[in-house]
This record gives sequence, structure tokens and C-alpha cells, in this order.
Amino acid sequence: MVRKITFCIVGIPYFNTIINWHDAVFSSIWSRGNEKRLKALDSMQIYQKRIARAFNKRVKCRNIKIGDLVLKEMGTAVHDPRGKFMPNWLGPFIVKSITPQGMVQLMDMDGTEFATLVNLDRLKRYFA
Repeated sequence: MVRKITFCIVGIPYFNTIINWHDAVFSSIWSRGNEKRLKALDSMQIYQKRIARAFNKRVKCRNIKIGDLVLKEMGTAVHDPRGKFMPNWLGPFIVKSITPQGMVQLMDMDGTEFATLVNLDRLKRYFA
């Protein structure tokens, strides 16, 4: 059930609605009787699974809870005279709240809260 084709990537259409995408592509290729395209589709799917498996192996699980001590990744400074000897992490900070989208509100060790939220990917646990 293909409703609208927006643009084409390497001969395979990208649909606004991804409902039954595989079935639509498979049936369009099968109806043409082009076995080369069918083999290419199979090899593309195998490649995507292999890349996803390799990526997911390296993903670190961050078990950060409310009340944990964390370090925050330093942003890039415009110019720092310390050069490569400047610290890469700031902190420690206390996790005050975590949103379902992965954003964290931090507070200082003194109890002052930061106004901006930080992405969970930019934090790591601090072991004192």
C-alpha cells in the first residue's frame, strides 16, 4: 500500500508512509521479473543487519539513576591556553531528574540547579 513517493535513493523509492515498505518493493521487483534487483535487495538487507549488529555491540548501556554522581562532557572552547591539557569532563554533578526522551537535569554539589537540560549521551558515571 504505497501512497506517495517523495524521492528515490539508489533506485529504491522512499515512501512517506513506511507501511508495508518491504512488501511494496518486493512486489514491484518481482513483477518486473528482474532477479538482479531481487538479489541486490537481499544483499542490502543482509548488509544493514550486519552493520546494525556491529554498531549495537559498541553501544554503552548507561545505567544512570536520579541521585547518581555524573561527569559532564566538556563542550569545545573557542580558545584555551592549556591546549591539549585542558580537562575533557566537568563535574561531579548530581542527577536531579531524567525525562523519558533522555534529557537530564543536573544540580551542583552545593544544590544549585542548572537551567539547561543535558543529553544522557554526554554524561558518564562518577565513581568517588
